[in-house]
Amino acid sequence: MKKILYISYYFPPWPKPGVKRGPRLVKYLRQKGYKITVVTKEKGAKGVISFSSPEPTSSGEGIKRGRKLIYRLLKLIAFPDTKLLWSILNYHRLKGLIKEKEIDLLISSAPPFSPLLCTYLLSLTTRRPYIVDLRDPWVETPLIYESNLLKWLHRLGEKRSLSHARLVITINERITNNLKERYPGLKVETITHGFEPDDFRGFKHKRGEKFKIGWVGTITERRTPKFILKALSKMKDLNWELLLVGRKWIDVAGLVTAYGLKEKVRLIPEVRYPEALRYMVTSDLLWLMVGRGRGARFVSTSKLFDYLGSGRPIMATIPDSAAKDILQGIKGVRIEEPDDIEGIRKALREFYHLWEEDKLPHLQAEEIAPYRMDNVARRLIDHLLK
Repeated sequence: MKKILYISYYFPPWPKPGVKRGPRLVKYLRQKGYKITVVTKEKGAKGVISFSSPEPTSSGEGIKRGRKLIYRLLKLIAFPDTKLLWSILNYHRLKGLIKEKEIDLLISSAPPFSPLLCTYLLSLTTRRPYIVDLRDPWVETPLIYESNLLKWLHRLGEKRSLSHARLVITINERITNNLKERYPGLKVETITHGFEPDDFRGFKHKRGEKFKIGWVGTITERRTPKFILKALSKMKDLNWELLLVGRKWIDVAGLVTAYGLKEKVRLIPEVRYPEALRYMVTSDLLWLMVGRGRGARFVSTSKLFDYLGSGRPIMATIPDSAAKDILQGIKGVRIEEPDDIEGIRKALREFYHLWEEDKLPHLQAEEIAPYRMDNVARRLIDHLLK
């Protein structure tokens, strides 16, 4: 059975939901008998090797502000990202680990993208094949600073690291098709994100006195509640509440006040992953938002799959995108344009009346089964066996 080195800069105990894909894939690979060595920057995970980069030890406020400023400047010019130093410093340690563990295959997860370049070089020098797990597009990702030189470097880095891979995995068909168009002959397959049914164990939905609409995730300028708040401002006479759970990078409280909804909207700070799942399950309706803008067509956020796993009905305000491709046709899901206030209002009213009659739909197990993590991992295992 193959011995695999799995390289992922982000890995638990890093607390964000976006890193769940890696450990879930590793879990199922190990269950099938593969010997997996995981290398990451994060410390504390059992059975995981941590390669940390040197960090300044001073904790003064002036130092912290200076580090933040330097980091922002680096983001403007860093190629391919600010994690390149980690890859450079640990290249020889990774090479030694490949020899020590008698590794047969490398799997590199991105973003960040700098470990892909490191994996490409490791493959050349150790003659080990590698698989790329691409959780976001590379050159299609909006860049903060887009000089012609950086554009050229990113395209070159992507081409070298992907075209030499034994297999490239992406999270949706939009990214897969884009890569196939740009790199004819590239072996690329889609293996989506997924949900873990066991993560929802112990949580149960119970109808409350109010129609509870839930959002779980980070709110930004592009993922804004402005349009749903405007739609809900025309429904003040109905018995509902909106829960916005997670980080807010814009003044959400100001928007809520502006639409006169302070008594209807609860702003809940970021919570741990199990608690986030509890909020999903206990909501009557889940709201999913993908904003317009460059790169939106490639978005199929990992949160979407946790929403599916919760079994709750979903109102998705999303543009033409990979997320829309996945959700279309699933019973219990309603899709509206992100800024179609009247369409959003009508959809909310329809869900509200179903709630009043105790007839809200529940997502059907057979429709969401392809996104259960055991089925997702099986597709990766099938490729490894080829």
